[in-house]
Amino acid sequence: ELASRGYDVYRAPEVPTILINGGAAYPGIDGGELLFAFEKHLMDLQFQTERSFVGIAESTNRPSVVVMDRGLLDIAAYLPRDKWEKILSRTNL
Repeated sequence: ELASRGYDVYRAPEVPTILINGGAAYPGIDGGELLFAFEKHLMDLQFQTERSFVGIAESTNRPSVVVMDRGLLDIAAYLPRDKWEKILSRTNL
């Protein structure tokens, strides 16, 4: 629908699926330091993916919509608040 109205439409993929399909094992909510490492790298890739798609869309100077199949803040929905805050403090976000 948006494309037929003159918008370029970009679809950023879900990053956790990329990692898991690539062989990275989710360590589980009680994974301790392995969980923090997994989530930190997931966030790094998610942030870069979002920046890349938005940057490409902006570079065209055309009306664009970027759809994120899950985004950076969705990660917080899968973690207890204390673990999310700890990850944020380690990633400088």
